[in-house]
Amino acid sequence: MLPSSPQITIPLWQPLHLRVWRSVAETAVAAWQGLLLQRQRRQRQREWDALGELSPHTLKDIGAPDWVVLNAADRSAQAHQRRDEFSHWRGV
Repeated sequence: MLPSSPQITIPLWQPLHLRVWRSVAETAVAAWQGLLLQRQRRQRQREWDALGELSPHTLKDIGAPDWVVLNAADRSAQAHQRRDEFSHWRGV
C-alpha cells in the first residue's frame, strides 16, 4: 500500500556554519526591527510635539494623551510668565 502523503525527513543535526549563519541572521533581523521601532517612536514623538503647539483645550477636545496636554499647558504658562517678566521693560 502506498502512503497518501510523502514522508518528510527532518535533519536533527545541522552543520556549524548553518547554525552560525542562522544565529547571525536572527540577530540582524532583531536589530533591524529595533531600529525600525525607534524610528517609529521618534516620528510619533515629532508628531505629538507638533500638536503640542495647539492650546491645551484643543488638545483635550481631540483626545490627545495627558502628557501632551500637560506639556502644552506648561509651554503656555512659561510663555505667559516670560511675557509678564519683560512687560515692565516695554512700559506695558
